[in-house]
Amino acid sequence: MNPADPRAAASAPGTTLAREAPPQWLSALERAHGLVAACARALEAAEVGAADLRPVAREVEAALGHLYDAFDRRADRLHATQSAQSALDRAADDLDALGEAPVELPELLAAAGMLRAARLSLGPAVETFSRAPAEPDRPAPALAASGDVPRLHEVRRASLVPRIRVAEPAAPLPPPPAPALPAPTTVEELEGTIAELKRRAGARRLAAAEKRAGRGQEKAPADAPAPPLPGFVDELPPPVTEVDFLANRMRECFEEVAMVGTQRSPLQGDAWRTSRVLERRMLAAIDAIAALGPTAIARIEPLVLDAPAKDPARGFAAAMVFGCLAGRDALAAALRLARHLGPEDDEVRALVVSALRLAPHPELALALRTELDDEAPAMRAIAIDVLAYRGLATQAELAAAAIDPAPEVASLALPALAIVAPDGLLGVVEAALERPEPEVREAAWAAMALAGHPRAAEVLARALGGPDEARAAV
Repeated sequence: MNPADPRAAASAPGTTLAREAPPQWLSALERAHGLVAACARALEAAEVGAADLRPVAREVEAALGHLYDAFDRRADRLHATQSAQSALDRAADDLDALGEAPVELPELLAAAGMLRAARLSLGPAVETFSRAPAEPDRPAPALAASGDVPRLHEVRRASLVPRIRVAEPAAPLPPPPAPALPAPTTVEELEGTIAELKRRAGARRLAAAEKRAGRGQEKAPADAPAPPLPGFVDELPPPVTEVDFLANRMRECFEEVAMVGTQRSPLQGDAWRTSRVLERRMLAAIDAIAALGPTAIARIEPLVLDAPAKDPARGFAAAMVFGCLAGRDALAAALRLARHLGPEDDEVRALVVSALRLAPHPELALALRTELDDEAPAMRAIAIDVLAYRGLATQAELAAAAIDPAPEVASLALPALAIVAPDGLLGVVEAALERPEPEVREAAWAAMALAGHPRAAEVLARALGGPDEARAAV
């Protein structure tokens, strides 16, 4: 695939990317999903001491699972949406109970507010599904090889529900020592003091005896067996289970995609057709993962999360593989892993963007528009970069991104705005030229050149005597 074509991935079979507004029920589900995902991130980042957030995390996971079932019709949409509302209610009530504890937990108030807002957001979806007739089951489409462009694979499977990893509650403090007994002044008080001392001594003896009994139950380590004779084994290794076989095969294919993702571009001076072998190798590995089925697909996210180091190449592989699997849950998993790997890293962001530019997922625009409102500038940069490259960003979205306070977002939106709507640069480019970030000023110069701005030559000529004269000359 030649990346010079910004719509190369949109030509893949089964892709229906478009700019039109989604239906109201789909917008309601997406809005609720964004709030619940933000709450999950807040729970993972919370440090709440002795409070146990694990029951809340399990309820939030259940809500996400029901939302994905409603998105992708893995269950009756009305029942799945109502189940999500019930799980959100239980999670919010659990957070309220934690907030009433003696310890101060102000961050839990915001999380509970997100859950209640998500619950209210599902109202239009419930109303729509309650009036809609029952939808017949669709036959599972047959898997087909990708060929020269990535194909969208629809695999019948359970929803990919994330595991929310909250902090373990702090260990309880040891009991305070028994208070010292007052000096007796009467015979009765002396007898009471003696009885109390006997009781405490008996309790200490009992605790010591239980401790010794526990140590005695521990088995002594057995002597190491003698090594077998050369060419012989004492015991045959256990056979590889089907689940382990699928997981190992998936890992090999996943690492193949990660490797090709960093090496698929040709060297300087080589023709792009020399990359065709690597492209087909990558697409064959993605097809193999889809053919391995639900068990293998469910192992992808833990494979990246539990890796000993955050490898940017795995961000490309995750975004590419999940971008070729149908389902809103797959796309959510790709964005979660991108956030886990650290999109602030330029290499991570570049590899994730290069994969999403090619992904044939039909709900890519819907998911990325949710990321445009994310609190992390790097996620907003990924969203506007991919939307602009695929020709899916509207003029309003590009204009809002062009004045974003984050320089990495504004520098991406300005040239795209000049191509989509040159008239929309009025007032925006002047503000960008006054910003202190050099990458934003350079993006403003590129936008003025692309739009044929009447002041482009004047601004660039004036910049030749400044610190950015080398870029201005280019």
